[in-house]
Amino acid sequence: MTLPRYILLGMLTVGLATQVSAQTDRCLDRTIPAYVYTDRGDAVIPLTAANFKASIRGKPILVTDATYDSGPRRIVILIDVSGSMTERGRLKWGLTFARDMISLTSSQDSLALLTFSNRVEDAIPFGQSRAALLAEVDKLQDTNWDRVKGVRRTALEDALVHALALLKTPRVGDAICLVTDGGENASQARQSRVEALLESAGVRVFAILPTWNMGSRTISPVEAEGPSKLRGLATATGGALLVLFLAKLGTFLRLPPDLLSLPSRISRISRVRRKVSIRRFLVSSSST
Repeated sequence: MTLPRYILLGMLTVGLATQVSAQTDRCLDRTIPAYVYTDRGDAVIPLTAANFKASIRGKPILVTDATYDSGPRRIVILIDVSGSMTERGRLKWGLTFARDMISLTSSQDSLALLTFSNRVEDAIPFGQSRAALLAEVDKLQDTNWDRVKGVRRTALEDALVHALALLKTPRVGDAICLVTDGGENASQARQSRVEALLESAGVRVFAILPTWNMGSRTISPVEAEGPSKLRGLATATGGALLVLFLAKLGTFLRLPPDLLSLPSRISRISRVRRKVSIRRFLVSSSST
């Protein structure tokens, strides 16, 4: 089980009820998405309210129900086309992932696509055909990025705000599928503010991070912070992070989830090369 399928899986909507104040006996109800799966990525079902515990600031609150929801979904595919993504071949794998994401989603799911560098560049809103989305991915694949003039910085936080705006009135199950190296050096929006907006809206962020061996070359501080920042964002919003280790084009490695935010330990990981296609990687549940 790999990251894109998590977005498409059915999920539990968990109802919570908490006392508003000591002066009133009415309750404030909230519904949140929850995912329960094994280390192998298998969904744990069926579950009921009795299987959950919840608290706010250390005080227990009542879990009223747990309902399995299988969609449909609304997903914004957000692709980083900044210089750090295009110069080192990361974008190639990211676009292949995006193409399979578009192809694997149900026709009942709604998709939108945004590309960004120091600003949002191309936008395909909800309601367009799968063919239009795939044509945009093909256009990006065919672009000779070496001939694109100008410095292409990374306004990741601003792009997330634009992606959230596409969802207009967010609903349970909405998600942003972000393809990026995690660098940030051009946004006006602050990270803490963007994270708060996403949490408040209940929109989950699923991040795909193609990266090279950090021990093989000098990387900037912005690049070094990318994995840990993305993992923090994904965790805070109820999403997930997948790191693709690019040993060379045609070969990639999968990193254990507990090491995704620990770049200093990457050199200690026992790496197993797997020369398989992205599509096979998407649907495989076998471990590396």
